[in-house]
Amino acid sequence: MRNLGLFNEPRLAFREIEWIQVVALKRRYLYNTLAENLDAGEAEAIALSLEINADVLLIDEIKGRREAAGRGIEVTGLIGVLLDAKKAGLIELVKPEIDRLVTEARFWLSPQLISTALRKAGEK
Repeated sequence: MRNLGLFNEPRLAFREIEWIQVVALKRRYLYNTLAENLDAGEAEAIALSLEINADVLLIDEIKGRREAAGRGIEVTGLIGVLLDAKKAGLIELVKPEIDRLVTEARFWLSPQLISTALRKAGEK
């Protein structure tokens, strides 16, 4: 797997990935409503997901996940992506990737979530 420096320069790294597109939200009214209770990024992600009829929304914050799911959006988080990547044979182990998220990206994960993820991955 090519190291795109995701933890050092995330915006620059994503420019190198051809299948990622930056899309502007056209209808702001839902965003404005959502932004009253969610942070701006979550509000825009949920509003855009509805606007483009996305298959799934990658979101980790529990408040945003609940809001999205309540609006009929299928959600997954970073751990779900790692579990899917292992099932697809894209990564060999989930644990080293979780360790990198925690240590290098300073991504907070509860010990319970880590334990559940490793059990689901067959690594614990």
